[in-house]
Amino acid sequence: MGRLAKAPKRRFGRALAAVAAAGAVLTAVLGYYLAAGQGLVDFLGDLWKVLAGFAGLVVPVAAKVLMVLRALVELVKALGTALLHGLGILAPLLRPEVISIAALLGFGLFVLVFLGFKKIASLGERP
Repeated sequence: MGRLAKAPKRRFGRALAAVAAAGAVLTAVLGYYLAAGQGLVDFLGDLWKVLAGFAGLVVPVAAKVLMVLRALVELVKALGTALLHGLGILAPLLRPEVISIAALLGFGLFVLVFLGFKKIASLGERP
């Protein structure tokens, strides 16, 4: 199995398939409208109504998601500022060895969290 050639990676395969599927659906609906005796103007009017309804549903949800993300960024910023301020207060009281050990432990924790998120993001994929 190790000697088999690896399949080439396709960069635009899924995006191209989605665009082709959307084009096929649009062509089928337009064909239905024309076969039913409706005009192109009627089709475009109904398409505009559908797109406007979709945007009316998506835009408020996207705005709320962005508000939550902004709040999370502000929270992380405030926690980071408080942590640095606290470390600034404690630094004169601690010996350099303790500060070095704390920095190494913090870096190790960061690496573990990063690897954990990487593993979660790659669930379902096989190497």
